[in-house]
Amino acid sequence: MMLLNILTSLRQQIRQNQAAWGTLMLFAAGLIILLSLMTLMPYSASAIE
Repeated sequence: MMLLNILTSLRQQIRQNQAAWGTLMLFAAGLIILLSLMTLMPYSASAIE
């Protein structure tokens, strides 16, 4: 029940400030992709050689 309240309040905040949340989500997604690429790079480089 507590989680549901948190989710509804988050949804209201997102509705009020969509641009900031969109930027935050894009930044988080980019960071995750960058980190996953960095971890995959050494393995792919060694596989090519």
